[in-house]
Amino acid sequence: MSRMYNSGMKAIGDGSIPWESADVRVLLVTSSYSFDDTDDFVSDVSAAELTNSGYARVALANAASYVDDTNHRARFDADDALFAALGAGDTPAYAIVYLYNASDAAAALICCCGLTTPPAPNGGDYTIQWGAAGIFTATN
Repeated sequence: MSRMYNSGMKAIGDGSIPWESADVRVLLVTSSYSFDDTDDFVSDVSAAELTNSGYARVALANAASYVDDTNHRARFDADDALFAALGAGDTPAYAIVYLYNASDAAAALICCCGLTTPPAPNGGDYTIQWGAAGIFTATN
């Protein structure tokens, strides 16, 4: 399940984050993070970010959006996110999608995706699979 940050919802809606061409990335946080839809920037969530060996934030590839007239919604998606060789340690609870900026204080949050029963990292590749619903949807 994805939850949108208020400022991220506005930015997607008004086009200031052009989903299909923006440098959108994902980071992982532990269960110590509590979603707050008024968080605006990566610096608001980074205290709960993973510290596992091999961990690095990942750029999303092939971002796309789709209209689903049958279900009255738009779906925003990208390729699954691969965190290569993620060492043992913290278990991710949420994948947070954001607009990249060299400064975390200016990197705009878009949405927070809860990871249902995530496996514990063990040094192998760790993949976030977005599923059929995509990363997030906008419904009518």
